[in-house]
Amino acid sequence: MKTMKAAVVHDFTQPLQIEEVPKPEPGFGEIVVKIEHQVFATPIFMQRTAIGR
Repeated sequence: MKTMKAAVVHDFTQPLQIEEVPKPEPGFGEIVVKIEHQVFATPIFMQRTAIGR
């Protein structure tokens, strides 16, 4: 089984966790989009991390 890294939320009171998860397989009429870079700069993210302090 192929895996990928993903930012996972287990509890909204805790920080995001980077985990290995199964790579999704597209179904009929679907596609999987590979995102290489992402910036999390929402007010909630900034509030819950050291960035906002």
